[in-house]
Amino acid sequence: MEAFIQVNIENTASFSFQRPLLSWLKAQNPEIAVLDVDSLSDEMLITQASRLIQEAAKYAIYFKVAEPNGNLGAAFKLVEEIIREDKPGLILIEGTHTRLTAIVQSRFYLQYIPVNNPEEIKPHLKEYFNLADYLN
Repeated sequence: MEAFIQVNIENTASFSFQRPLLSWLKAQNPEIAVLDVDSLSDEMLITQASRLIQEAAKYAIYFKVAEPNGNLGAAFKLVEEIIREDKPGLILIEGTHTRLTAIVQSRFYLQYIPVNNPEEIKPHLKEYFNLADYLN
């Protein structure tokens, strides 16, 4: 199993049911498990995200930081899971979060890539998950 998790670091609840990046990735490969969480997600959802990391042969996590150095909140448990697992993965961070970036960069087994917007993520996901070149 392969997994992709979008983590929105924000101080207000986000109830958008449309996540274009998740839809795009599912269109590329329906077999990839996708999930989105945020810093205000409940424990059950964060536990589900942690389980995806544990069970996935390959995983990628996209942290979208709305406010510089915003409170990680519930998402910090997911960061702890990444550290605890010692499992290679792709970590993409959009926005500025000094603490999160330092944690990720200090783990040799994680591939860290800073990005400026969701469109920049697509080529990295295509390469990481070996998605077909002919798909947009």
